[in-house]
Amino acid sequence: MYKYTLTFLTENSLFHFEIKLAPRYIMPSNHTKFSSLVLSFVFLFLRNADCGQIVRTLPGYAGSLPFKLETGYVSVGDSELFYLFVESQGNPEVDPVLFYVVGGPGPLQFNQTDYTGGLPSLHLYPYTWTKTASIIFVDSPVGSGYSYASTAAGYVLSDSKFANQTYIFMRTWLNEHPQYIPNRVVLATDSYSSIIAPIVVQKLLEDNKAGVEPSISILGYISGSPHSDFELEDNDEIPQAHQLGLISKAIYESAKHYCNGSYVDKGTTTTTISADCEEYLEIMDNVRLMCDHIFFFLKLNCFTAM
Repeated sequence: MYKYTLTFLTENSLFHFEIKLAPRYIMPSNHTKFSSLVLSFVFLFLRNADCGQIVRTLPGYAGSLPFKLETGYVSVGDSELFYLFVESQGNPEVDPVLFYVVGGPGPLQFNQTDYTGGLPSLHLYPYTWTKTASIIFVDSPVGSGYSYASTAAGYVLSDSKFANQTYIFMRTWLNEHPQYIPNRVVLATDSYSSIIAPIVVQKLLEDNKAGVEPSISILGYISGSPHSDFELEDNDEIPQAHQLGLISKAIYESAKHYCNGSYVDKGTTTTTISADCEEYLEIMDNVRLMCDHIFFFLKLNCFTAM
């Protein structure tokens, strides 16, 4: 059996519901079915919330929720961005307000134990970030999660539009919740969403310098496993592989020589790489594939041990 944990961040803790699946259910062919189960649960949860209203109960949790949870939408142009807000259990009047924009796997995590079907049960988790911070989880950009656009053009996205939507969301949400404006603010991102973090924070700092009201006490941003630049990241793979002992010094030195320190094939006539360089890039593709297989193996063994 393999288990996953769904964790939902709350004011007092994180909620978990646990699901146990036989090995056959974690095969790629069953990912869609499992995802449907997950989305069905989340939909049941969201049905308890009106836009911009306090959620007092959740399916799978007995009684009223022992924390302040708000859910709603913020209008950004022709888009409606969905959010979940959990107030700090510490001192919400002064604790930082953290805007969390997910770029890859979301803040909900799954743990499978003793699940045989039906509605999963929720229980409290003692190690929550909200002991010291209020957190807003944002489904951004539009089209992710429960955020949507009222026009087809609204779904045409770019990094700059993603950044602008997040910037407007932060300002609008704080204007609608003025009690948090004096608090320190942090933008948290991970994976691909990290590409917008410096853009949004720079814009907020420029606003403060220009005297735009309300002034936002932006501390900065947090990025986990951040994406920044494809070419920069790809070019760093071979030096990192050498430093980690995944390729030998001889392969590394030869690759550096034949590729002139640039390991990205841009696919243009002006950046055609040599056959010798292609050979070493193929070696790196094999190393990358090997690492993916090792990661998947370790992941399965971790699930088995849980």
